[in-house]
Amino acid sequence: MTIYFGSIASSPGKTGKHYYSKFFQYYKIDAEYIPLKADNVDELLKHLLITKYSGLNISMPFKQQVIKYLQVASQDVDFYNSCNTVKIFDGRLSGFNTDIKGVLEIISTLLKNDHVIVLGNGSMGKTFAKALTQYGYSHTVISKSLNNWDKRHTKCDVLINCTSLGTSSNLSPIDYVNASRVVYDLAIHGVKLSQMCKSVKFVSGLSFYKDVFLEQFYIHTNIRPDEDYFDYLTKLIE
Repeated sequence: MTIYFGSIASSPGKTGKHYYSKFFQYYKIDAEYIPLKADNVDELLKHLLITKYSGLNISMPFKQQVIKYLQVASQDVDFYNSCNTVKIFDGRLSGFNTDIKGVLEIISTLLKNDHVIVLGNGSMGKTFAKALTQYGYSHTVISKSLNNWDKRHTKCDVLINCTSLGTSSNLSPIDYVNASRVVYDLAIHGVKLSQMCKSVKFVSGLSFYKDVFLEQFYIHTNIRPDEDYFDYLTKLIE
């Protein structure tokens, strides 16, 4: 019997389906992964429970909205107030935060005296800010919602783009790069921003997505996915 998994996003992409479909084939799992567009999460969740989906991945802007529907939430969901992975069993929703895997991987690359600028104050921006504070790194969050967007070109060592602009299009949230060491772009295909990084290291969202995906796949299937196979699949879409 086919098992159904899906993603909920305001602007769903093709990346998740690419990896999940290939990994389902790789492990001979009779399953299908369906990206779902949503304007709000309420009615869609009811539909997915009725149609007996087994798991969901949650994208912006629904990572906080979905929490109120969870019967069980992991410590990372509670601590960071963000849920990007939902496992469904017997109509009960268990929530997890695998974004933190990618966040901590990026933080592990920081130098002691780095100053970090985080662009965006949504779910991901807040998660980065909380983790950076937790591990004692100097940082500034810049966002239109914080009324400091005019400071986005301030000099820094590391720039992390968490804006919805960057993750939903190929546009860049900045006009020029003022990071001295590295730019992390959570956008999967952040072409514009990558082209601006001529003299500084650029790390695309696919690197971040790898850590997030590997943990999500394990939660959904109880199988630890092959990292080398993920890297092989990444070459097919880069």
